[in-house]
Amino acid sequence: MVKACVTLEQDTAVGPRGIGGGDHTMFIAGEDADAKQQVTELLRASGRQDAPDLGPIVSSRGMERYAHMHSAIQFAPGGARFGIKVIR
Repeated sequence: MVKACVTLEQDTAVGPRGIGGGDHTMFIAGEDADAKQQVTELLRASGRQDAPDLGPIVSSRGMERYAHMHSAIQFAPGGARFGIKVIR
């Protein structure tokens, strides 16, 4: 089991290059290393350059919490589609 693509709205999930050319962060979490590698490859093939592995599936709880904040920003007055970028 792998979880990804929960930290942004659907349009950016299916068309990542529409925001910043796809240069934003998409997190993944899960228990199966092979499945996480396949998801990472799919994300990169769709235009994502940054897909850090947050570890076990329990880490997806943090992604779900962030999704609520992302929605609040998205639907705020004057909000627009956006992505986040983790700077390391």
